[in-house]
Amino acid sequence: MPAFPSDQPCSIPDPAQTEAELTALSSYSDPAERAAVVRMRTLYHLADPVRYLPGISPLRIPRHVAIIMDGNGRWAQSRGLARMAGHKAGARLIRTSLEECRRLGVEVLTLYSFSLENWKRPAEEVNFLMDLYLAYMDHERKHLVDTNCRFVQIGRREGLPQFALDALDRTVEATKNCTGTTLCLAVNYGARAEITDAVRSIARDVQAECARYDGEEKCSIRIEAAKAQDVAAVAGAADTSRVLTGIIGLPHGVLAVVPEIAGLVQTSNGTTTVQSEPAAGKLRVIVGCLSRSSSRPQLDATARQIRAIAALAGAEATTDNGYPGWSPNIKSPTLAACRRVYERVFGKAPRVTAIHAGLECGIIGERMGEGAMDMVSFGPNIKGAHSPDERVEVASVRRMYDYIVAVLGELAKA
Repeated sequence: MPAFPSDQPCSIPDPAQTEAELTALSSYSDPAERAAVVRMRTLYHLADPVRYLPGISPLRIPRHVAIIMDGNGRWAQSRGLARMAGHKAGARLIRTSLEECRRLGVEVLTLYSFSLENWKRPAEEVNFLMDLYLAYMDHERKHLVDTNCRFVQIGRREGLPQFALDALDRTVEATKNCTGTTLCLAVNYGARAEITDAVRSIARDVQAECARYDGEEKCSIRIEAAKAQDVAAVAGAADTSRVLTGIIGLPHGVLAVVPEIAGLVQTSNGTTTVQSEPAAGKLRVIVGCLSRSSSRPQLDATARQIRAIAALAGAEATTDNGYPGWSPNIKSPTLAACRRVYERVFGKAPRVTAIHAGLECGIIGERMGEGAMDMVSFGPNIKGAHSPDERVEVASVRRMYDYIVAVLGELAKA
């Protein structure tokens, strides 16, 4: 295991030792600068950016500094040293960099130290780096606590040796109550891995939410890697933002209910599909919506709203495959006749209801003209409608035959 070098002098000037040596807050004429320095001194009471960077406004000091620890091996080889010597030198300068951030009032120092690509290095060098994590953590842990610096680790834990993970975890635990500058060590990281992990995390959350309502067997999310030939058709950040903003802005769910019937939805819209396809060297995104309403004016208003949102997102909206609504009429004479016949034939009162779905009655009613026909809808017991599992209860077919004959006889008396 590499011994962590602790006898190297610090290369930066000694920081102020007493508060009397600090730049007075009253010397800042700009209230925003004064507030920035106050915030910095809550992290480290001797933070004094103007003293160490004269002429630089405290407002220009970044709150987060990130360093990619690259080139250590090349640095060593250019000096005739082994690559491992460069890694040692880089680790030694962490304390120097952290102290510089503390006295400048930087809140977070992130060090990108070992990427997923680094696993391709010789095994001897990789093992040395893992051992160096252990040596550094054990050597610097007390110093981090003494200087009130919090330590966190980001990146994938999978694949790291347990002794390195334990050393990192011990340091995280030891500094969890520290309130000063945060040292963030990125280990086993990679842009591709971060994107993949983020997508998987979102997929898990969406699937869990979907399963709450539809059951796990009906909610399935599959993540597939894009093919190389499809990469050219990937949407850029600006276009992605437009698409997502447009989708979020679309009306979704219940928009209105029937006033006369409690709990019956009158108007709704659902974002049902989102698909993309290459088109003339670009990416075409198609968002499908399904709007339903028993009120034609409300259905038209929903369509206008969707078109307006599409226009704001720089898209075009088209309407097709629509079907008219059918408003329930609880005072229908035909319904009253059907109620009487049902009670006479079956010896009990029927359960009369209305559903939020498209029925042929809406099409017939529109063709005949508003108010031209008085309609009801009934039939045998059907399960799994509009699916491969659709089936009918055969015994109910006979009952409905007898019932419709009786209804026609009742209507003939009118």
